[in-house]
Amino acid sequence: MKTYNKIKYRLVYNRTNFLNLDGTALIQIKAYQDRKCRFFSTEVYVEPKHWDKSYRCIKGSHPLHLEFNERLAKLVTQLERNELRIIGQTGFCPLAKLVLKSESTPESNIHSFTDFYRQEIGLSTIKPDSLRNQQTTLNKLSEYQKVIWFEDLTLDFIHGFDRFLRKQKLGLNTIQKHHKNMQKYISLAIGKEHLQPGKNPYLRFKPKGEEPSRIFLREADLDKLEQLVFSKDQEHLAPVRDFFLMLCYTGLRFSDLSTIRPCDIEETSENKLFLTQRARKTGKGYSLPLYLLFPQQSGAPSRPEAILKRILKENAVLFGGAGSKLPLFGIKCNQVFNRKVKEVAAMAGIDKQVSSHCGRRTFATILATKVQMPTLQKLLQHATLDMTKIYVQLSNQQVEKELRHANWAEREKEEDFDTVRAE
Repeated sequence: MKTYNKIKYRLVYNRTNFLNLDGTALIQIKAYQDRKCRFFSTEVYVEPKHWDKSYRCIKGSHPLHLEFNERLAKLVTQLERNELRIIGQTGFCPLAKLVLKSESTPESNIHSFTDFYRQEIGLSTIKPDSLRNQQTTLNKLSEYQKVIWFEDLTLDFIHGFDRFLRKQKLGLNTIQKHHKNMQKYISLAIGKEHLQPGKNPYLRFKPKGEEPSRIFLREADLDKLEQLVFSKDQEHLAPVRDFFLMLCYTGLRFSDLSTIRPCDIEETSENKLFLTQRARKTGKGYSLPLYLLFPQQSGAPSRPEAILKRILKENAVLFGGAGSKLPLFGIKCNQVFNRKVKEVAAMAGIDKQVSSHCGRRTFATILATKVQMPTLQKLLQHATLDMTKIYVQLSNQQVEKELRHANWAEREKEEDFDTVRAE
């Protein structure tokens, strides 16, 4: 790591050799270190006759010489104090990080990109999960380099950070997430003028990810889950099965389905159910006609309706009155749910690594063959069609896969047999 010498200070008068209309010129503080220098304005202007070149102060002939000299001394002291504070935090202070601002202002606490990142996280109002994700990136950055100055943010630095993450054997998509978080805070720093737009290293670096394994179930798999019978020792997994099926039948996110209450379910005079709620991720309200999703034979409730009506009937006492505002499923932790739903899938003979998001993906993939893309986008509450298109592609791939494994010869034999039997 580069070492820095102590910064030296001195007062400079009329550096530009130019007088204002009133005959005065500016006094500045020159800070220099390792053959580099910076100038800080004192906002003090005097005429040449009042400046003492030898002692570098304002002469006694100036009516405010005591007040002005005291101000100049305080400004130099403030710079020295700021330098010492930075050294205390990081062990060194490059000239570029020196500031001449009041210590009470929030900006004076930002000396490095590390400070900036940490302060922005503290002021953020995003969801806790997203905040933890961004904090993890900051932790990784601190492991790579304790203090990151704004001028450190070069293409070489980003390449080095990328190699550091790869050496930790992180997945490509995890590494890509760390880069996306970096891009976010570098863009914020540019917006707040801590960094020049042309200095963004990600203009020349494109993080690479890999196509994730998008696991989804077929309708035949859902039938297996529906028909699953639990023993007394396995009864605790029944709510997990119901919850997962509801994810598959509604396409809701885990965060939304886990907070559904009986009072969010509306039943019409025709016994048809609607689910009305506000999405936790987007904050937008929606109304889902459950009776139109995965309908069964005529007159019977749809699959999601059947699950909800059964749960409400079995827990009529619990969900009556004030209980209508209690969570319907009582499933809170996504990680715990993901472990248990794998057990359920194994019991049903489904050899796939299912998860809560697998349910939403299953809904989208099945519906992609049944409704138009804009309708599917609204059902999934996607901001753009780009994400929705992924599920359409998955559905198309599944069709191709089924056709590849279709036994056309067997079908022809059946038709020949039917023909012979008819004769």
